[in-house]
Amino acid sequence: MDKNELGEKIKGFLAKGTQASKKALEKAGNTVQDFSDKSVTKIEIKQLKGKIDSLYQKIGYEVFNSQNEIELTIKSDELKATLDGYFSEINEFNKKIQEKTAELE
Repeated sequence: MDKNELGEKIKGFLAKGTQASKKALEKAGNTVQDFSDKSVTKIEIKQLKGKIDSLYQKIGYEVFNSQNEIELTIKSDELKATLDGYFSEINEFNKKIQEKTAELE
């Protein structure tokens, strides 16, 4: 084996090593991006669940306050409208949570 053949073999090994490194870095980059995307989605799900909890607290407050009303029947329509609004928002947040959870799969 002469110098030229040896030089070509070394160049070939270096080229293969460079290609392998590029592929490994690309895979690592994709993995980091996927992890980042999933982390953002998980944070969004927690925020939506927090909003749902807040709405449940508002519902409890409204129901509790309605018990103290003398004219409960007059307040019941107002209470029902308020609660319907909260439940509507809760349903919207639950749908968003399902969509975000599906993104994680």
